[in-house]
Amino acid sequence: MALISRRTILRTAPIAAGSLATLSGRRAAAADPIKLGALIPLAGANAVYGKDIKIGMDAAIERINGAGGVLGRPLEMVYYDDGATPTRTATGFREMTGNGVNIVWFGPYTAQALAVMPLLEGANTLGMIIGTSGMNLNHEGFVKNAFFHRYNSYMMYGGQVLVMAKENPDVTKWALIIPDVGSGEDIYQSLKRGFAVHYPKVAGKQATLHEPIRVKIGTPEFRTQINQLMSLDAEGISSSVFGSEGMTFWQQAKQVGLDKKYKVQIETGLDIAVGKTLKANTPNNLWVFTGWYPPAETANKVSNDLLAEYNKRSTDNNPTYMVAYGHDSLTAVAGAIAQAGKTDTPAVVAALEKVQVQGAGGKVKYRAEDHQLVQDIRYLNYGPDAASPEGFKVFKTVVLSGDELMDPASPAQKWNW
Repeated sequence: MALISRRTILRTAPIAAGSLATLSGRRAAAADPIKLGALIPLAGANAVYGKDIKIGMDAAIERINGAGGVLGRPLEMVYYDDGATPTRTATGFREMTGNGVNIVWFGPYTAQALAVMPLLEGANTLGMIIGTSGMNLNHEGFVKNAFFHRYNSYMMYGGQVLVMAKENPDVTKWALIIPDVGSGEDIYQSLKRGFAVHYPKVAGKQATLHEPIRVKIGTPEFRTQINQLMSLDAEGISSSVFGSEGMTFWQQAKQVGLDKKYKVQIETGLDIAVGKTLKANTPNNLWVFTGWYPPAETANKVSNDLLAEYNKRSTDNNPTYMVAYGHDSLTAVAGAIAQAGKTDTPAVVAALEKVQVQGAGGKVKYRAEDHQLVQDIRYLNYGPDAASPEGFKVFKTVVLSGDELMDPASPAQKWNW
C-alpha cells in the first residue's frame, strides 16, 4: 500500500485535561472511520513530549487520509490528555476501549505503560508504547498485544557510552544524576555496563563511574545535587532528570559553571530540547541521543515532508524525535492494518510483527519475538554558538546501527544486568 501524498483537510477540537478530542480526514469519509486512540500528556510539565507526538500523528493522518485512507476508510484519532499520570492513563484507556477503540498509543514514561499493559489482552486491544526506556517492558512485563516504538535503556545508553569511548576516549571519570525510580536505575545499569564493555574495547582504558546522585520526581531545584557534582573527581557527567525538571537542572547547572568543570556532558532524554530552551545558555559539549534529526536525513523524503509539516505547526525548526515517534509508529500501524486486510486486534498484531515501512527516522520494523523497535540511533553533539540566531549549534552527528545495539530478546523473562 502506498502512503505517500498529503492533504490537509482536517477537523480538530481543543483538548482539555482528561478529555477526549478527535482528528480525522474528510477525504475517505464515505466509509466508517478506523478509530485509534492516544493517551499522552498535552498540558502541564510533560506536554513538551505529548505535543510533539501529536504533531507527528496529525501529519501521518493527513498524509494517509489524503491518499484515500486505509482499506478505503479514513483514520480518526481520539486524543486523551493523561498528564503523564498512570491513574489517568488507565482511566482514559478504559474510556477509549469502552467506546470501541482497539488500537491505543501511550507514553512517554514507563509508569504509564505499566498502568495499561496488563489491561491490553483482557480488552483485546493493541498498545503502542512510545518513548519509554524501561527494560522490564519487553522482558518480564511483556504481553503479546504490546509494541514498543522506543529504544530501551540497553540500546540508548549503551550506544551513548560507545560514542563517548570513540569521541572522548581520555574522559574516563564520570558522574551521574538520575531520577529515583525504576527507569532511572535501568539508565544507571546500562551506563555502568556500557563503560565496563566499551571503554576497554574501544578506548583501551578503564572508566570510573561514581555512584549516581538520585533525585525524587518533582524536585523543584537542584542546588544540593549540583554542589555534590561540583565536588566529585570526574571529567564527564550524565544527567537523566526527566522533562521540565531536567531542563531546570541544566539551567541551574549552567549558572554555577558545571559545564566548565566537566569536559563532556551527556543528556539522556531531552534531545534537542535543551538547546531550544536554553539557547545561548546551552551547556558546552553536550551529547544527546535522538531518533530523528532532519538535517542528517535530507535524502529521506518522508523526513523532509514531516519537517515541512512540523514547521507549519510550530514556531521553531528544531523538532524533537517524539515527532517522528508519533508519525512513524502510526505509519507502521496503518501498514499493518493494510497488510492484515482488517482491524481485528489479533490480525493487526500478527501483521505488525512482519511489516516494514519507511519512516522519518528511517526504516521501521519491530522484532517479532518481543516487539522492540529496530532502528538506527543518532547521537548529537551541540553547544552554545554566538553566530547562530538560535544561540546554539549542532556540531556533529553520529549514527549507530540499532541491530548491533539491541539487547537479547527474552520476552516474559526477568531482565538481569
